[in-house]
Amino acid sequence: MFVSENIRVQDEALTPISRNIPGADRYRWKLPEQVQLRSATTVALQRTLNARRKLPPPAMRKLQIEDTDRVARRYGDMIGYNAAEVFVDLPLLKQLNRRGALGGRKVTVWLSRFPLKLLHQLLDQARLIYPEASDLGDFRADERDVDDEWQALVKADCIITPHAFLADRMKQFVDGEKVQQVGWELPNLSEKRLTQGRYIFFSGPTSAREGAYAVREAARRPGLPVVAGGRHLESSDFWQGVKLLPAASHPLQNATVVVCHAVMKNRPTPILNAISNGIPVIVTPECGLDSTIPTVKFGDADALIEAIR
Repeated sequence: MFVSENIRVQDEALTPISRNIPGADRYRWKLPEQVQLRSATTVALQRTLNARRKLPPPAMRKLQIEDTDRVARRYGDMIGYNAAEVFVDLPLLKQLNRRGALGGRKVTVWLSRFPLKLLHQLLDQARLIYPEASDLGDFRADERDVDDEWQALVKADCIITPHAFLADRMKQFVDGEKVQQVGWELPNLSEKRLTQGRYIFFSGPTSAREGAYAVREAARRPGLPVVAGGRHLESSDFWQGVKLLPAASHPLQNATVVVCHAVMKNRPTPILNAISNGIPVIVTPECGLDSTIPTVKFGDADALIEAIR
């Protein structure tokens, strides 16, 4: 939506996959016909195939960074010599900067995810709360990647994001006028809230990063059932002491409350879905919603229980 509303007819757009490829609907942006489109289809398709591999989460996160770097390098070869401004998604930033593709140009960064430096800080803080949780310390990006991304980010001319937490945090490191916060685009859902069940819908997946430990404690004490979304990444007996309901028969739109207790969330899709359906939600500040949404500090089960009550 942001791209289609702000792109100009004289601009060029680089997309991962050509919109002429079957199944590439997500890249069929509404753009003026005069906009020239170029794509890194070959390397992006390989990235798509790799995303379907059954790998442990640490190995998958490493592969995702490597695949995105390959797409960025291909983009660097395609940027026109006469481009005066570039609009860059954060995951592509460090490689484009390393290749010299940003020098002498106005650089606007779309902050679509947490910068690696801030992500590492949040994971380290969370590990102090749950030292037994393996997924809070199972992967860290290469320090050179972390530093290169951060240096390119703070030198950018403009940073744009819908993420309230990231917008506020980046203002601590750059001139606040460089940071622009835009609104989240709420989905138009066909599902409607027909009845209200008595259960917590935990957006998931079931892992320490997503706040499953605090949600488990918050459900145990008052005896509330839980519907867990996403994959189960903890031990098989993790939800012991909690009545776990099947998601298929207890959907998000009929929940009492939807909880996203993640240590960080790039895009809080289940919460945006819930808001669209008028369902009460509780989030951590790191989920990036505005100040009208109730928030609870990550790992604070007592505060989460009180918020649910």
